[in-house]
Amino acid sequence: MEIYPLNVEEYDFLQDCGADFVSVYQETYDLQMYSDVHPSGNKRCFPYRFNAHERALEGGMRGVAFGALLGLGDFRRDAFAVGAHAKLVQKKYPHAEVSFSCPRLRPFKNDSEFRNDGGFEGAGVVDTKGIGERQLMQVMLAYRLFMPYAGITISTRERALFRDHVIGVCATKASAGVQVGVGGHNEEQQGDDQFEILTIEMYGKWMWRFETKVFNRCTVTI
Repeated sequence: MEIYPLNVEEYDFLQDCGADFVSVYQETYDLQMYSDVHPSGNKRCFPYRFNAHERALEGGMRGVAFGALLGLGDFRRDAFAVGAHAKLVQKKYPHAEVSFSCPRLRPFKNDSEFRNDGGFEGAGVVDTKGIGERQLMQVMLAYRLFMPYAGITISTRERALFRDHVIGVCATKASAGVQVGVGGHNEEQQGDDQFEILTIEMYGKWMWRFETKVFNRCTVTI
């Protein structure tokens, strides 16, 4: 489940209710950038968010997922920090299942005021500090080599052809059924969707095509 950082006893309550895996995204490990984009509110406290994974495990969770919004700061530094953070937590809690998620800043509607080539395919997209598909793939492969048994989630916001290749190389999971419109978690959504994504039904068809493709390429030796 994805939820804002909680205290140990609150994670323990959720675990008693049936939850066993928590995703907490730091967004960026750059302290100045983090302060700039969180000027007020509970989320402004960087250490409390940083230590949420450990509190979740101490509260009885089976596993935790790590991630930063690549492109918000220097994506290489953030990717390195995510890996180091996950590795240290895994060392302290060897029983825990550890996973990575790799969201990146994506083009959005009405983005003309922020247009820059940003490393994406095509023109007219936001400045993403050079995070294109090539760089995203590099990050995911680095996670796979660094922590071979960790899960890696690919966002369904990514281009279909890119997802098809990544899921066969390093990713183990794909998000589905995400609400990306303003007010999308309410009954009546306000405004347009920010991104085009896979629905759960589309995800099922996509996985069936992928598994069929992989099976057809395999040679079974007895």
